[in-house]
Amino acid sequence: VDGVSQGQVACDGIGSALVDVFTDNDAVSQQLVDSCLGTWCGSGLVIEPVSVQPTLPPAANQDLEPISVEPATAGLPEVDDTPPSTPMQAASMLDKSNFDTKDIATRILELETEIAAEIIRVKTKQGTPTSDVLNSQESLAGESPSSSDTGTNTPAIDEKAAAVESKAKSLKEKATGVSFDPKLEDGLFLVGAGVRKKAIINVYAVAMYSSPTAIASLGSMKKGKDAQSTLRDSSRTFNSLTRKTSFVLEMTFKADGKTIAEAIADGVKPRHSGSAAAVTELENLIVEGVKSKGGQATKGTIFRFDCDAEGVSVSVDGNIQGKVASEGMGSALVDVFMDDKAVSPQLVDSCMETWCGSGL
Repeated sequence: VDGVSQGQVACDGIGSALVDVFTDNDAVSQQLVDSCLGTWCGSGLVIEPVSVQPTLPPAANQDLEPISVEPATAGLPEVDDTPPSTPMQAASMLDKSNFDTKDIATRILELETEIAAEIIRVKTKQGTPTSDVLNSQESLAGESPSSSDTGTNTPAIDEKAAAVESKAKSLKEKATGVSFDPKLEDGLFLVGAGVRKKAIINVYAVAMYSSPTAIASLGSMKKGKDAQSTLRDSSRTFNSLTRKTSFVLEMTFKADGKTIAEAIADGVKPRHSGSAAAVTELENLIVEGVKSKGGQATKGTIFRFDCDAEGVSVSVDGNIQGKVASEGMGSALVDVFMDDKAVSPQLVDSCMETWCGSGL
């Protein structure tokens, strides 16, 4: 502690167990695991094999000529037997005269994306905890070449986005008449639209926007709880396939900033395992945003919440108020609208009706 040794627990296996705390599938810091992989995977480091000289039995006859031992590989071309560390490296090692390595790498990414979506669907159906589903999806996503590696967007992701965009359409929320665009400027697509009701009052219309991967996870599914759980998991599991999920709220009933902020915060609190201070910060950003409108969220006021792995960003009428940096808060806000106690069942139904069985 602070550089002062307190002693040692002498117990066979406890050292390995503590390593597992930080590096197994349930690691307490996924960021540490990602950092290790990001720092060293593909670094080109090679552990040189130990050279072993052949040992000859003592000569029975000292007059015999010394035996000359030639390596088994004599006369053969040198081969680099270092195992590939990434799919792209594996692809580059293939015979370029017979294969197009770019096509191979693209196909690898396509397969990883399809497998990730299938893992979410099957494990959700089996009742597997969300954390396990997240690990499965991220382990695949972590091996995929990113756009920063290739210099361009990968064709597999572009094709999926194009497929979703061809089917995406604007939606008019039935109870309020509020319409939402089919796509946001940052490439997220409209998943569905619903209403938040309090008694007989329609407080606001709400739309959910997410990634092509999240939307495509519903493509072969039927409407129901399994589909809802699959969409929830794929839209709250933030990685290279789904970097962000956003909610756009348009007020259809006048409310003061404190009331609407408390309502959002009350939904997040029981779903967020982080600090209470982070929830208070979220509440304050909403209140401050409404202050510019005289403290009243009048009809037509638009709130936007961008959820990602780092937290939640808040905008009011297009003006960014700030971001609550709290791990898990982004997923918690997704749960407010997507879990079994979602505040807008109409939004969940709309997502199912729009994309289930779409064939994506």
